[in-house]
Amino acid sequence: MSKVRDKPWGKWVAAVAAGIVLLKSVVYVVARLFGFAKHEVQARGSDVAFVLGVAERRKSGHGSGA
Repeated sequence: MSKVRDKPWGKWVAAVAAGIVLLKSVVYVVARLFGFAKHEVQARGSDVAFVLGVAERRKSGHGSGA
C-alpha cells in the first residue's frame, strides 16, 4: 500500500521541481535577452546621437558657407 501512495507524491514532487527549473530557466533567458537588448539600445543610441551630430554640423557648415 505504501508503494501506491508514494507514486503520486513522487510525481507531484517531480512536477513541482520541473516547474521551478522551467521558471528559473525562463527568467534567466528573459533577463539575458533584456540585457542584450539594453546593450544594443545603448550602442545604437550613441550611434544615432553621432549621426544626428554630424547632420547638425553639416547643416551649420553648409549654411554658413552659402
